[in-house]
Amino acid sequence: MKVPLFAVSTLALLLLGGCSPNPTVQGKPLSEWVTMLSDRDSTFREVALNAIAKVKPAEAKRAKDALVKMANNPDESRLMRGRASALLVNNLNYRNVPIFDLLVCARLDNTDWSIFASRSFSCFQGKEEEIVKTAAKFVSKSPLSKATDKDLLEDANIQNCLEKLGPKAAPFIRVEAKNMDANSLGRQALEMTAEKLDEKQ
Repeated sequence: MKVPLFAVSTLALLLLGGCSPNPTVQGKPLSEWVTMLSDRDSTFREVALNAIAKVKPAEAKRAKDALVKMANNPDESRLMRGRASALLVNNLNYRNVPIFDLLVCARLDNTDWSIFASRSFSCFQGKEEEIVKTAAKFVSKSPLSKATDKDLLEDANIQNCLEKLGPKAAPFIRVEAKNMDANSLGRQALEMTAEKLDEKQ
């Protein structure tokens, strides 16, 4: 018995989890958004990145090479490199990304990208010491008495990243805290994070 072609196509889509090799996102095929990642205008690159973030992880593979290029492009802003890195880690399980830029995104990006970037750090077990040393450069050196709301928010974002590393990061966090001024906001943030991680053991 011949099986209708449309039935074979439907079965294939079901087996693939309904994924399309070139899905439509916000009225454009994914391939167009991927091409736009290389546009000279940073506004278009940002729009493209936001569109690609809405694609299913299985379908986002088409964008992997362009995202890797963006994440490692020295001419791109650190914020955009961090966003591309967050997409690679969370959606494509690709971890060879610039940690510094990922932290920049998590700390400074006052959009959902900050939360998305901080979530990436749950994927870096085994790199706790390296990441903690880098993250310590980001926490505020301001005295507690002079800390601003901005300082508090940015330190809280870095704390979220470190907490995602898990309890193994606690000893390294304490080492970095001891290297900071006893009355600084950053030292308090690091010590609080280490305590939280100890509670999870």
